[in-house]
Amino acid sequence: MIMLVAGTRPEVVKLAPVVLALEKLKMGFVFVWSGQHYDYELSRIFFEEFGGLVPDYDLGVGSGSHGTQTARVVQGVEEVLERIGGRGAVVAVGDTNTVLGAGLAAVKMGWVFAHVESGLRSF
Repeated sequence: MIMLVAGTRPEVVKLAPVVLALEKLKMGFVFVWSGQHYDYELSRIFFEEFGGLVPDYDLGVGSGSHGTQTARVVQGVEEVLERIGGRGAVVAVGDTNTVLGAGLAAVKMGWVFAHVESGLRSF
């Protein structure tokens, strides 16, 4: 199983090609939205522009300090991983509280964590 985690507008933009590739390969995935960016103009509009991408899970993290947001992401991702069961890979892009929380939760739950940052704009 592959879990894609995003929580900000730039993360949705960066994950769009990954989603398209997984769909082309007919590989199943779960899309988790943390809600770190929760305003329509910073999030939902991009789901619509990328062909109606809809999160399978919305953690509703919202605003807060770095520690608060990260803790909410860790808790939410752990709950989703428990619900999914099994093992697989959690994929996140960027350098946000969402990515940090997803990485911590993945490792603690025994999942592989794949982080993509460098080279996203180099083609």
